Amino acid sequence: MWWFQGHNNWAAVCHSCVTRTALAVIEDRMDRATFVEGAERSVPGFLSGFTDDGYCSEGLGYWNYGWGHFLTLALAVREATGGKVDFCASDKAKTVMKFGTGVLVAGTKAAPIADGGGSLDEGVVQLGHLIWPDLPMTERSLERSPLTDGVASYTLLDFGQWGKVPSASAVKYPIRTAFPIAQMYVLRPGESDMPFRLGLKSGHNGEFHNHNDVGTYALFIGSRQLCGDPGGTEYTANTFSSRRYENKILNSYGHPVPVLNGALQSPGRQFAGKLVKTEFAPERDTLAFDICGAYKIDDAKASSAVRTFTYDRAAKRVTISDSIAFNGNGTVSVPIVTFGTLKPAGGKGSYLLEVPAKKGEKPLAAKVEISVKGADWKMEEERIENPNRTPPSRFAVTLSEPVASAEVTVAFTPAE
Repeated sequence: MWWFQGHNNWAAVCHSCVTRTALAVIEDRMDRATFVEGAERSVPGFLSGFTDDGYCSEGLGYWNYGWGHFLTLALAVREATGGKVDFCASDKAKTVMKFGTGVLVAGTKAAPIADGGGSLDEGVVQLGHLIWPDLPMTERSLERSPLTDGVASYTLLDFGQWGKVPSASAVKYPIRTAFPIAQMYVLRPGESDMPFRLGLKSGHNGEFHNHNDVGTYALFIGSRQLCGDPGGTEYTANTFSSRRYENKILNSYGHPVPVLNGALQSPGRQFAGKLVKTEFAPERDTLAFDICGAYKIDDAKASSAVRTFTYDRAAKRVTISDSIAFNGNGTVSVPIVTFGTLKPAGGKGSYLLEVPAKKGEKPLAAKVEISVKGADWKMEEERIENPNRTPPSRFAVTLSEPVASAEVTVAFTPAE
């Protein structure tokens, strides 16, 4: 029964299903009220699982699932009590609702952070619109039938909400969205003809459905991912056990973050990044994080590991630069993770990154320029197993010898 006062999606999902069942089948009014009270006591704990800027560390897929069930619970209780009990009355609840559209890179897609995937359920947006009609909706959620599928349909049918979805305007995405407490940022083209969109995060390695991914990113062209974070895995007996981080998709090896002196990032709240720089302008955004704290110092032997993201709308260029300094000497390997291929395209450091087309789509392509300071380097390639899911490829820029310091810069520009 730990979920009764839980802080993640379990609290919302379990209370929603139990309470709505009670409202549907229990005849005694006071007995029904007991279930509503139990759910009401859980709401502060569930909401506390989101940062105060509304970020859901479980990922967008679990926001769909957990937050969607919370909304079904809130709407059912509001209906049953004639509006006298409102679980969504707080400013925090409205802030969490904004996460669903705020985290989107393009269309209905978000960076596939943690286990939760990266596609928005428009039905959940429609449920939220019943509570906060002033919030904008995605274009697809404006056009979608509320009875298509999922948790939204069940609530709209079972508790008399069908037909009450008010009109709304489509969301207009700003050039950037920030979740500063969670250290998650989404950078968009705005009115420019920049083809790339970028989702990035630092944060810490003790999040719900955590991956060891401090400093990760996902680079998109339009609404399709070119490279970056590979997302989640199929759940097995090991996924939620002490063996979780043996999986290369869940530990930092399968993420686009450095391996320092052979060391991967460590799990736990104390292993975190620190924001050290932000420069925001219409033409160019720059963010820098020192991610050294995500590694055990005795293993990584690094004194600093500053990862700088530069999103240049004017130059149509995305640059990710890692500046590493060691206590003594150490090795450096910086990967590019993709579901496509990285092929040499000219002299050393020049590549073409291509992602094959799916049905009805065009292939994605971008130029990749790699520059390294500190030592010579080579490109290492590995396919990472991901059973029953598409395996990503890991192309690692690996320095040939230990160094006292190094800088590895990877720049993405449009392919001709």
